[in-house]
Amino acid sequence: MNNLQTCLKRLGACQKGLEWAGRHDDVLDAWWACPRGDWLLWLAVKLGVARRTTVFAACECARVALPFTEDERVRTAIILAEQKASGDRDVGIEDLLVAAEDCREAALDAGCYADYAGANSAYAAMYCVKSAMTPGRAKEEAAAVAEAVAEAAADAASSQTEGDKARIVMHLVCSYIVRNRIDDDHIVSPWRRRFCAVKQ
Repeated sequence: MNNLQTCLKRLGACQKGLEWAGRHDDVLDAWWACPRGDWLLWLAVKLGVARRTTVFAACECARVALPFTEDERVRTAIILAEQKASGDRDVGIEDLLVAAEDCREAALDAGCYADYAGANSAYAAMYCVKSAMTPGRAKEEAAAVAEAVAEAAADAASSQTEGDKARIVMHLVCSYIVRNRIDDDHIVSPWRRRFCAVKQ
């Protein structure tokens, strides 16, 4: 196990992520090479990147899935999460709870019609809202946004083969979004502070 894997394991990274990290020794190299936005969001929240920043990144990922649904509850939830992250005091926890429940219902409604792409789009928005209001589980919720977006793209494809390709592409799209929102220093500085005893 290399240095990067050792540190990620201490953070609680999943086995698949640890296996991928075996190809990289340096966190910055891995950050720029990572093909999955959900992993990047997870790491950013784990390292204490500002909630505002991670929520905006998650919401931007969720917006990529909006073409897969016509349910306005989904767009409304994303907007509310962005407003909350921007410090809008008119958006309270109750508003977010309602929006999260609306998205859950939107996902169930879509699922009833076998519209799984629409359902996953709704789940992505639901996780955006939850990432904006759930401190203790923010890392899981933020990562779940990008995962749901990738699944929405896969579900919208015309075949399993095309779906597998679409999933990979959407993971990449989300990784670009996250890196564009979260600069290197927001990752490297807290990483070095946390793992100063581990050679990088």
